[in-house]
Amino acid sequence: MNFRFIFLLSTLTSLPLAASANTAQIIDQQINNQASQDRSRQQQTQLEAKDALGKTRERSNNILVFDDEKDCFQMKQVILLSEPKLPSMRPLEAYANQVVGVCIGINGVETLAKGLQDKIIKSGYVTTRVNIPEQNISEGILTLQIIPGKVANVKLAEGSDTYITLGAIMPAKEGDILNIRDIEQGLENLERIPGAKVNIELAPGKEFSTSDISIQREKSSHFNVGGYYNNSGSRQTGKDQVGVTLYANNLTSLNDTIYVSAGKNLKNQARYSTSNTAIYYAVPYNYWLFSLYASKSDYKQTINDSVFSYKYYGDSKYYNATASNVFLRGQTFKDTASIQLIKRKSKYKLEDVALLSQQRDLTSLKLGVSHRQNINNSTIDASIYYQRNVPWFGAEESWDMKYGDVSKMSRVYTADISGMFPFAFDNFIMSYNPQLFIQYSRDRLTIQDQFSLGNRWTVRGFDEEFSLIGDKGFYLRNEFNFYIPGFSIYPYYALDYGRVFGGVYPLGLYSDDQLLGMAIGMRGNVNIFSYDLFLGAPLYKPDEYETSSVNAGLNVQWFW
Repeated sequence: MNFRFIFLLSTLTSLPLAASANTAQIIDQQINNQASQDRSRQQQTQLEAKDALGKTRERSNNILVFDDEKDCFQMKQVILLSEPKLPSMRPLEAYANQVVGVCIGINGVETLAKGLQDKIIKSGYVTTRVNIPEQNISEGILTLQIIPGKVANVKLAEGSDTYITLGAIMPAKEGDILNIRDIEQGLENLERIPGAKVNIELAPGKEFSTSDISIQREKSSHFNVGGYYNNSGSRQTGKDQVGVTLYANNLTSLNDTIYVSAGKNLKNQARYSTSNTAIYYAVPYNYWLFSLYASKSDYKQTINDSVFSYKYYGDSKYYNATASNVFLRGQTFKDTASIQLIKRKSKYKLEDVALLSQQRDLTSLKLGVSHRQNINNSTIDASIYYQRNVPWFGAEESWDMKYGDVSKMSRVYTADISGMFPFAFDNFIMSYNPQLFIQYSRDRLTIQDQFSLGNRWTVRGFDEEFSLIGDKGFYLRNEFNFYIPGFSIYPYYALDYGRVFGGVYPLGLYSDDQLLGMAIGMRGNVNIFSYDLFLGAPLYKPDEYETSSVNAGLNVQWFW
């Protein structure tokens, strides 16, 4: 055993306090940075699907107003006949019962029927009709007949691309009561792959009160390729990052998507490096979406002390299985519930010495609900999640869990609210895009689950070498986007603030727990390329927090 290796072993247990704390901080910062990078790459490579939500909600009048009529009868009961019954019969019955105790004639009956028709259509049953059967209402009993509109056929229009399994993608089935929400969900499923162009029309069916759903679908490419460059990496492992992604779409006729991606630091260096690979698969089924994701990332960095320099290696694997369901949707909103099973494995070593105290083999369960709402031209997205460790699939307690330094359960609650609010002054158009993210935990968390501030995804303006890290906190991002008519460039200004609660790790290192930063930038598109270029600066930070006074960021993506 050589002297350098003996010295290396001794440093693991007998480094001076200051040097040991500094080394631990560098290592924890890099682990946190890698976790942030992995999350960002996953979001960046998963293409955002279109939604079919309306921009403006057509409000229905919930209060009926009846005119005074000379020839009228006091209503005692309203009977709504529907075969089969609509799922929304109870709200309709409550609405119709407003007529009980009111003296109405033919005009009042028509007012009630029109009101019910309006409620039914706004509930999505656009082909269902309200009929007034011939009757005698002199005894105070009024009967209205609801005739549900049904689906006759779901078919592809002539000349449409036929390589699609409609039964798995379109929730509306033959014989179902026709609801426009089912058709909107089917449209989203059909248009979730790049380049998809779909048009859906309703036509009268052969039988009474039925409709054919005719789908015109243009053939789109089965394969796409994309890539990226950004400078969001750490100087410790490579600032400039590049990657490429190959997408395969609808290979099974289920409108599924699979992609494989690979990335690395741009410059090959003996002192540092980073690389990553990932694979993703997703398939829709009516109101469900099922997905699988796996990634692997590793990095190398050099740690210097007063005598030697050491190579530090990190290797992380991440697996995710998700099932999500759109359990409620309306004209301008939709609500989605999801369940995720997450497996994480991490190994680290200093030179050839495995650091068993940092090794992780964790399984987590994550539950969440998300909401999207359009209000005129504005959009609001909100989500809440709960995550905790579970002893499944070979999960093992880490050393810090065994000794009580961190929680075995690692329960984490998060809330994320964002919006896009456009407004205009004469010909000057801009939008305000806020985001509020909150993390709360009663537990001491492992570094992979901890909350952090100080990068382009949280509080902008900092050089991303260091972060404020803790178990709980929040950040508020405020972004103002400006639109220049006739140009595909979009300048923006950002002002972000964040705070860590319950102490910043390592405890005692920082005198404050808040960051405030700003950035000015420009986004745009040129052919197959999109870019985001910005300059940022810190406005407030702890005195001990090291960062450059001006920081430039660039993110370029291309998709073909």
